[in-house]
Amino acid sequence: MFGNLSIPTLFLSTGLSFLFLLVVFRPLELAFPAKPGQKFFRPDWLLDLCFMLGQYLFWSGAVFWLLTHFGGWPDWSPPVSARASLGNRGRCKPSKSSF
Repeated sequence: MFGNLSIPTLFLSTGLSFLFLLVVFRPLELAFPAKPGQKFFRPDWLLDLCFMLGQYLFWSGAVFWLLTHFGGWPDWSPPVSARASLGNRGRCKPSKSSF
């Protein structure tokens, strides 16, 4: 199921996530700075980087490990009878009062 997961893949996904966050939030920080004259690197940027990497690498690694070891254990798909009963329901028609 998750056979292509590896340490390099985890680092790549972390790097891509960081790049995505940079592309999304950097323009917002330029448009709406928390403090006037705020620079890109603040004094504690290394602490922020270590926190972000720790969060991504540790928690992503833990979740991927759990999924690879226990992903097939529970049956996540609903029973056939539940899917059949949901599929047999008629479509809901909007009432006149909703317009």
